[in-house]
Amino acid sequence: MQLTSAYVINPSLKPDKPNPIEVDFQDAKLLFYYPEEMEISDKRSHVGISEGVVQFFALFAENKGYMVINSQNYTHVLKEVEPSYWLNLILYHKELFDLTEESKTSTKFTNIADSFYEAIISHCYSLYCLFHHSFARLFKERSREKTNTLLKNFFISYGREYINSSTIDYFPWNFNGFCYCPIDRKNFMRAQLFLNRIKEKFKFVKYTQLLYYSYMVFNDLPSSCAKILYTYLTGVAQRRQKTKPKLFSYDSSMINNLKFKIENELAAEDKVEVISIDSELLPPVFKFWQIEGSEKNGFLLGPSVIVPGKNVYVYIPRIHIEGHSHRLCIFNMGGLVVCLVLEDKEEIMEDLNQLSKLSKHLIRKTNELSRLIAQSIKQVEETPDTYSYYYFNYVNNAIKISTKLIIDDIRKYDILLNNLHEHMNKDDTTLCVQKTRDYWIVMFKVLEREICVLLNSSLSIGRVEKEKAKFKQAYFAGIFVI
Repeated sequence: MQLTSAYVINPSLKPDKPNPIEVDFQDAKLLFYYPEEMEISDKRSHVGISEGVVQFFALFAENKGYMVINSQNYTHVLKEVEPSYWLNLILYHKELFDLTEESKTSTKFTNIADSFYEAIISHCYSLYCLFHHSFARLFKERSREKTNTLLKNFFISYGREYINSSTIDYFPWNFNGFCYCPIDRKNFMRAQLFLNRIKEKFKFVKYTQLLYYSYMVFNDLPSSCAKILYTYLTGVAQRRQKTKPKLFSYDSSMINNLKFKIENELAAEDKVEVISIDSELLPPVFKFWQIEGSEKNGFLLGPSVIVPGKNVYVYIPRIHIEGHSHRLCIFNMGGLVVCLVLEDKEEIMEDLNQLSKLSKHLIRKTNELSRLIAQSIKQVEETPDTYSYYYFNYVNNAIKISTKLIIDDIRKYDILLNNLHEHMNKDDTTLCVQKTRDYWIVMFKVLEREICVLLNSSLSIGRVEKEKAKFKQAYFAGIFVI
């Protein structure tokens, strides 16, 4: 799948020139279009399609606020992300195939559930807002040139890191949650104490999030922001809890160039300063950095190592949480990822002494905690699961992926799983059972929990029922009424 086009329209806008013609009305509504080299006639055509869809579906009371339009190889998804602001994504996808038991040959499968596309466009917009606030503010405060540059780089990077892939995972996009860390109570309390002491000692730390690789250990951020920050660190389709966090941020080559330029200027003036670069001044070209190995220890976003008498470079990007601006620091030590959300105050960014103390505190305290959590997780993972399953809890957004689950199997039946999930939630069904060539797929919902279990396809339907009951008893006896 590939992101081929992205654009933003506001159907309420009108041209400000005298005696406008039809194309002037279309151009006034189009605020941004990627790729910019697209023919103007094609851009206007897409605007006309979007505006027509918006006007048509506004007539229906059950309007969902988004629409998906499918063709053989393209899908156009549009959503009203802000009042009168419609984000449009056009996605290209190759031919897809049905591998159910009823399909004796691989037949083309074009019916991908709308929930998948809605999840993509919602995530795309949420990630944009995390770093750049709202479209309304952007188009009001920025020049057309700066707006186009920022959005162009954002959509290029978002497509590259989240969508453009020959093996995109459809099913996991439905579950916007966390893989919680399976640690014991004692180590969880240690982690909570560690974060509480940071906030007590450094009053400018507003929120915290603690991960061990892609496991969520602790979080005190508002739920919506916590989810998008988690995907920023780990990606969207976490297929294994062991997956190492991926951090994508502003293009590292540009940061290095700025750093070199700043340090040369300071050296010439013989000054010692903390330089804080506003994330919005840099084109948002994202780049994945794999958090693995001791060479990656230290700040990934935040203060560099502070040496007395030397120039200091600080990169603490601005993020937006519930309409308020903050600053984001990310520190890694042996897979323990500490996210600190700071107050967005100039005096904090310029306080060399406080940032130095924060850096030293994290270096001193994280190594032992990382070791203890690693030991705790190892004890859990040494006990393999009996069943292959995927679990999601709608109450606390917990994702649990069985250690026995084979990733290639999820990928092989990805679209089928996605559509079963859509059917079950759309029709308020509590149970779906589908036989494939390799497995019985048993998907069910009970008490705000959704579980997908893969059983051997050689089992009879009666045996499948017995295995489902055994699965419930083995893993969820405390919450299910058998």
